[in-house]
Amino acid sequence: MIDQATRWLEVGVQPDEESLTTAESFDREWLCRYPIPRKVVHDQGPEFTGEEFQELLRSYGITAKPITAKNSQADAICERVHLEIENILRCHEGTDWRKVIYYTAFALSQHPQCFSWPTRLWTRHDLTPIARRYLSKRRFNAILVDNDRENDKRLEHFYKPGDQVMLRIPKHFRAKVKRVADGAFPIKTENDNGTMILGKGTSLQQLAASSRAN
Repeated sequence: MIDQATRWLEVGVQPDEESLTTAESFDREWLCRYPIPRKVVHDQGPEFTGEEFQELLRSYGITAKPITAKNSQADAICERVHLEIENILRCHEGTDWRKVIYYTAFALSQHPQCFSWPTRLWTRHDLTPIARRYLSKRRFNAILVDNDRENDKRLEHFYKPGDQVMLRIPKHFRAKVKRVADGAFPIKTENDNGTMILGKGTSLQQLAASSRAN
């Protein structure tokens, strides 16, 4: 799969040449990751002319452009890329081609006529953290906005004797799938030093203010 404008290349490893397999590979490797093209040029192979692949194109609103015997040059870019891939794989005989083919695609991702990497043509900038400080500040501001939104839902409450509270169980005392709090327990006494006495059935427990459960 190659974009004829930017020469952006993607490869997909398939176990067979069925139309359904080709449709799934095209959907996974291209349509789910990059902008949807207006048209797709393909040859007359059954993996492309099959109902499954054509249905995928129709579902995305993509126009199918099969090549014909009178216009076989329309697929010349893909055929040239196939030749280059075969030449590189031939140099790595004995190596698992499934591993080499992705390095091959990377090696072919730059074309001298474009004077740029395809990623730069796609995004209009290099894929490097050129605005790291700006992005960090933007994420921090987003965190502050989220915190303010959460805090707006909180109600100010002062505990008093008779209130029911939940007592949170520390993580190292419970399993991941177990309950996170015990209770509810009634507050028996509210002390001036910020502690409270909870009634736990036949026993009492003194709780510091920092350990209160809201």
